[in-house]
Amino acid sequence: KSSGNYLLKLQEVFKSYQKLVKKCSRKFTYSGSQAEMNREACAEYKLWDNELNRVYKKIKSSLSDKRAKQLVASEIKWIKKRDKKADKDAAGWVGGTGYTLMYKSSLTDQTKKRIKWLIRNYA
Repeated sequence: KSSGNYLLKLQEVFKSYQKLVKKCSRKFTYSGSQAEMNREACAEYKLWDNELNRVYKKIKSSLSDKRAKQLVASEIKWIKKRDKKADKDAAGWVGGTGYTLMYKSSLTDQTKKRIKWLIRNYA
């Protein structure tokens, strides 16, 4: 693949990330009731998870077989760490109305960081 196509792909991935940051900051205010904030946290996480999957697939498709296998292994390891961290971050809220907000917020934060990491290291 030519370096020109690679640079265009990198620019597209980064622009998409920036666009989603702006969209989420406008759409999700987290200023309603606990139930509303929980729904927002779930919706925002879903958007970021979809973006992660899109970026991951785009990057993986451009890698050699060896690098693609390394990426898959890295992603599996990261998912396990992400889930453990979210459990830990929300542990103080188990059984409370804020649990969903804390858990999903942790997943969202980690997912955004993972997207940036993927862009820096693979795109």
